[in-house]
Amino acid sequence: MKASIKLKDPNKIIRRKPMTCTSKDREEFAKQIELLNMSVIKPSLSRHSSPAFFSGKRSCKKKGVKKRMVVNYEDLNKETIDDGYFLLGVA
Repeated sequence: MKASIKLKDPNKIIRRKPMTCTSKDREEFAKQIELLNMSVIKPSLSRHSSPAFFSGKRSCKKKGVKKRMVVNYEDLNKETIDDGYFLLGVA
């Protein structure tokens, strides 16, 4: 899927520092990088950067529960022009 983001100021670059992470989070990031190396996912070509972190279900304390990667686009969203269209099928 290809998409573009229109900013209020097209010359502004949104960059936010990475968040601190635990050693377990570093292991999860290593798995994501392995997916990149296997060409399962593609690198971003965006000039913007937002911090990522991992989240698991709070109610589930079982061993082996997979965490999911979350990207905090809060700063980018503040600078985005709403185009009124929804991305269907994106969860």
